[in-house]
Amino acid sequence: MSTQQDIRVINDRIDALFKRAPHTRYWLTAVHNGYDHEFSFFFWQQRRGERQKSLPLHSLQTEDIDVFAAVIAGIRAHTNLSIDYFGFTKERWPATGELIQKRQRDIETNVGLPF
Repeated sequence: MSTQQDIRVINDRIDALFKRAPHTRYWLTAVHNGYDHEFSFFFWQQRRGERQKSLPLHSLQTEDIDVFAAVIAGIRAHTNLSIDYFGFTKERWPATGELIQKRQRDIETNVGLPF
C-alpha cells in the first residue's frame, strides 16, 4: 500500500468515527510497535463520566520514519485532533531533528507494576 493510500484510509476512518458529540473528547495515538516492526494508529474517544474507548485505525507495515512522518503530515493536514505518541522516545522527526516523544510514559517503563 502506498503512503497516499495509507493516509486516505486513516483519514476516511477518522471521518467515520468523529461524530462531534457534545461532552466528548477525541484524540489519536501513534504507536511504534517494535515487536511487529510497524506503526499503529488508534482513534480514542471519551464521553464525560464514561470510560475511554480505543478503536484501531490502521497499521503501517514499515519502520521507516520518513514514511511515518509523511503519514502524520497527511493526518495533520486533514484534522486538528491531538496526537499522542508511544514508543518513540529515541526517534527524531526527519525534517527538524526534534524528538518525537519527549519522555517515556509509565506504561512504557513498567513503573508501578507488581513484577
